[in-house]
Amino acid sequence: MRRKQALLLSAAVLIVALITSGIYLLVRMDTEESEKLGVAVTIPPQKEFAERIGGDRVEVILMVPAGKGDPHTSGPDPGLMNKMSAVAIYAKVGSGVEFEERYMGTLKENNPDMLIVDCSRDIELMGDDPHIWNSPRNAI
Repeated sequence: MRRKQALLLSAAVLIVALITSGIYLLVRMDTEESEKLGVAVTIPPQKEFAERIGGDRVEVILMVPAGKGDPHTSGPDPGLMNKMSAVAIYAKVGSGVEFEERYMGTLKENNPDMLIVDCSRDIELMGDDPHIWNSPRNAI
């Protein structure tokens, strides 16, 4: 059983490393041609992760700002939807956050070239709890 857990953990770390390096390469390639790469995220913890990974090469758009909305009930305003048309990457939580379930289709329709990265891919959920970023292991 420990071997299986170690294998799963190793696979998760490898997947995160590949996603991170892919985002880094996209940021690096795109910033050579323009100033900053537009990256959209759903919630504040993701914004911090994206800013740490992309540094000064990314402009992170937060879809549900802290204190101004609830990812379970909020929707994007027209100004935010306008900004989304130029975003290169959307890093979605992907674990059942209602905002994403309701609006991801519309966001993709408005920006069909946008790369959507599912941050919950290969993450084991704790029941129906979509808050995967609360676990340090999952956040890594």
